[in-house]
Amino acid sequence: MTRGLWFFCLASVASAATVVTLQPSSTTPNSGDAYLRAAAAASNFGASGALVVSGSGVANTNGPFASLLKFDLATAKTTFDAAYGVGGWTLDSLQLQLTAATPNNLTFNANAAGLVLIEWLADDTWLENAITWNGMPAVVGSGNESLGSVSYNGANTGTILASLTAGSGLTNDLQNGSTASFRLAAGDAGVSMVVNARNFGTATNRPALILSASAVPEPSRFIFFVASLMCLKIRRTR
Repeated sequence: MTRGLWFFCLASVASAATVVTLQPSSTTPNSGDAYLRAAAAASNFGASGALVVSGSGVANTNGPFASLLKFDLATAKTTFDAAYGVGGWTLDSLQLQLTAATPNNLTFNANAAGLVLIEWLADDTWLENAITWNGMPAVVGSGNESLGSVSYNGANTGTILASLTAGSGLTNDLQNGSTASFRLAAGDAGVSMVVNARNFGTATNRPALILSASAVPEPSRFIFFVASLMCLKIRRTR
C-alpha cells in the first residue's frame, strides 16, 4: 500500500518534458559563431568551419583563442508555449553540445585537455562576420553570467556535452524568445580545444543547444503532493 501511495503522489505532479534542440546552419537567421585569435587581433574568423579555445600556456603555442556563439531562442519559446501555455512552463535542463575536431589549420594549437569556461553574454549585438579579438572587450562587459564549465579530454573526435546552469539573463532571453550569446574561454592556461562551427559541412556535428522544459505544477496539485508526502511519512512511522 505504501508503494502504491508513493507512485500515486508522483503521478499527480509529474509531466512529460519537452526537448528542443537548436542546431543552426550557416544560413540560420539570428545565429552565428566565430573564433577570436589574440595573434590576429584585428581579423575576423566568422566564416571558419571551426571554433577554438586556447589558454596562454599551451606547449605548441600560437597564442590564446576564444569563441563566441549565438542562438535564436524563438523556436524553443514557441514550442514550450504550445505545449504548456504562455508562462506555464519552466526550464529543466540546458546543455551545449560540441563536436571535437582535429586542428588541421597551422594557426591552431594542438588539442590539449583542460577546463573550458562557458559564459552567457548580455550583449547580442556582435556579428559573426565582423567580431574580432579586439572587439571582444566591448561584448564581454558587465552583466555577463557564468553558465558553468566542461572538462575537455583533449581528443580530436567525439561529442563534448556541457550541462549548464541558466541564470536570470539566459532565462529572460528564453522567456522572451530572443537571442542568446555565449563565450567559450580557457579555464586554465594549458587547455586547447578545436570544435566544429555552424559552417561545418556535416549538420550533426555543428554546435547544438539542447533545452528541456516541463509544465509548472498547478498550486492545487503541489499542495496535494506535499500533503500526500506527509501522509506517507505518518504511515511509515506507525
